[in-house]
Amino acid sequence: MPKTKAHYLFAFTLVMSSAAPALAATGLTPTARATFRSLAFHPQEPGTMLVGTDDGLYQVTNIEQKPRWRRIALEGCPVSALLFDAGADETVLYAGTTCCGLYKFTQRRKAWHGQYVPELGITGITSIASDPDNPDHLFTTTAAKVFFSGSLPRTFTALPAVPDDIIVKFVLFDPFYRDYVRLGGFNNVFYRSSDSGQTWEPDPTLETYLHSWNTSTNLVTVAANTMQEDTICWRAVNLLLSSDAIVAMRFHPTDRRRILVASLGRGFTILQRIENRWEARTTSLVAAPIFDVAFQPGSPETVYVAGRQNIYFTKDNGTTWTSLFGSE
Repeated sequence: MPKTKAHYLFAFTLVMSSAAPALAATGLTPTARATFRSLAFHPQEPGTMLVGTDDGLYQVTNIEQKPRWRRIALEGCPVSALLFDAGADETVLYAGTTCCGLYKFTQRRKAWHGQYVPELGITGITSIASDPDNPDHLFTTTAAKVFFSGSLPRTFTALPAVPDDIIVKFVLFDPFYRDYVRLGGFNNVFYRSSDSGQTWEPDPTLETYLHSWNTSTNLVTVAANTMQEDTICWRAVNLLLSSDAIVAMRFHPTDRRRILVASLGRGFTILQRIENRWEARTTSLVAAPIFDVAFQPGSPETVYVAGRQNIYFTKDNGTTWTSLFGSE
């Protein structure tokens, strides 16, 4: 039986609001932690990362040596999306939650001051993203809506309705085609807009494609004739993960021919552009659902991913992974 939008919305609700053990108010330990859903490195402090969990918002300092955890706010509320506002004139972090709407946190003298953002209402936030070419442009999404802020001071306005067949999970800005804003769906449906979200169209499908699955090397190759790079990229993702929800995609900050994909069913995957094709390579981190991906500032090869009851990092393109909590 074909899956309907109601089916995906129900699945989305289960995944985004699943219960987990409470975190201790004094910090976080490997034996008492919830699902980690979102990550964001502090722009002025490379050794500091903000972490959204099922039990609120945490700050982790001294991350490369002996991480120290401290809860900032939103105790008991799942934090599904994080973004530092590159267009702000001070350190501002936006935190989206699965049930309590959007919050703005401003850091002054090491202390965080939070306030509720009323324009979006009490709703579930699926993603927050800013345009790298225009940091004043900030997009926030729920499962069914896209909100936009184009200047300071920030106010958010709902854009025209997105198509009914997409359960919005993330926004992606494509370095190959900078005029496009892309939406990725929890149900693996993809749309794009060339007018900052005023209108949406499906991403073009490939007219001709070839794909194969090599079980010995875990490699999927997608090739196409006379197709544009962006269509190849998006079809490659769809072919690889059509049965698993893609929940985050990130272009590599210094190598636009690499895309990092987080999914619930296949863990962490890297799309690599080689000559005229994209190759999708699974990494050794495939056992657990992955909810988010973050690059460490100043060290673009160091990648952190948020998983269920763990955070992992790699420094060798996904070949080996280390738990942030050490040996387990």
